[in-house]
Amino acid sequence: MFSSQTFKVLFLLPWQLLNVTLQYYALGRVRRFRRYGKNLRGSLLTVAARAVLSLNIRDCAVFNNKTVGTVLREVAEAQLDLVKHLPNYGKRFLEKGYWLVEQPNREPDDLVLIYCHGGGYFLQINSIHIETVLAVYCLLSNRSRISILILDYSLASHGHTFPTQMEELYDLYYTVKKSCSRIGLLGDSAGGNLAAGFPQFLRLRSASEKDYPLILALVSPWLLIFPDPDLLARNSSYVANADGDLVAYLAMTDTSKRSFILGKEDRFSLIWSPATKVPATTEDWKCLPTFSDPRRRLFLLAGEDETLRDDAIWFAKYAMGIDWLPENYSRDHKEYSNDELEFKSECAQAFIQRYGVHDEMMSFERPLEYVREGKSVEELGDDCYGTKKLVEFLDTVI
Repeated sequence: MFSSQTFKVLFLLPWQLLNVTLQYYALGRVRRFRRYGKNLRGSLLTVAARAVLSLNIRDCAVFNNKTVGTVLREVAEAQLDLVKHLPNYGKRFLEKGYWLVEQPNREPDDLVLIYCHGGGYFLQINSIHIETVLAVYCLLSNRSRISILILDYSLASHGHTFPTQMEELYDLYYTVKKSCSRIGLLGDSAGGNLAAGFPQFLRLRSASEKDYPLILALVSPWLLIFPDPDLLARNSSYVANADGDLVAYLAMTDTSKRSFILGKEDRFSLIWSPATKVPATTEDWKCLPTFSDPRRRLFLLAGEDETLRDDAIWFAKYAMGIDWLPENYSRDHKEYSNDELEFKSECAQAFIQRYGVHDEMMSFERPLEYVREGKSVEELGDDCYGTKKLVEFLDTVI
């Protein structure tokens, strides 16, 4: 039996979809969605995503009866011509890993990229996630030197709280490390939280300096787990972007959900909620090789119109050394320039996509269509902004 919260969300969803459809045909756009207001499919997808992320976490168990392996097989059926040539596609690795691709003659210094998927820790990976990462791989210029491993972490909707997911990543990471000297982490949304907190977890486990990942790619990372609403500034991205993003303000500030994900872990820990510490200091991150080693390569992508934007900008400053913030930026007073922000250096790349929404790369972009047309990364359009930036970044580190 579903909870009253889930019944309410499911009852209201058809009316919300109808309202958006009528508004689109009456006005030619949906006013509150800057990015996809003139795109009916995008507007409907946004409304549906907001509803799903507002469901009771435990109720979502009924929708999560698949493993990563199951979804990989479904993608293989739909994209057989693309995946049939991928070595070890769908092959299981330990209990919690599946290869998207594993090069047969992998050398120790070839890159293994571990992908941690989004979904709020309570939703399983979907075919769009896999197809997007598959497209990224196909667009790489030197893809024979990279293998991609997907973490099939346990879900909060099935009762698995922190630290389960981090420990599963830890076990997978160290097993790969036995045969590989170059491991990178790619994570979007909740997976971005996992990837961002992993170096702090290694510090807790007293890992040696050589054990830290030096390649880290974050896409719309969830860096502040269920913050207190009364502590958020009125002009913060949580409030300013509340109505137009995939992630609704109420879904991100529902403190009743904390225990379903955090369990008994400290929500003020940099491991579980990297953007939560006040006051923030660069020393919390510069003490970690991932953020200080001159060989490090860091990537960050977020959207201007997403609720989590400010936390991404915070992470860029304190963890990545990219100071986009004015002198008077603080938790109580936030300022944001509407200019598109891009930063590139030898060690770090970061992008705030103009009008971009949460996890747009994994939710709206369809780069596999370009791959099927034989297009190169240079030919990707603005509708694949995030994919293009990530491919260009990975091409520099393989």
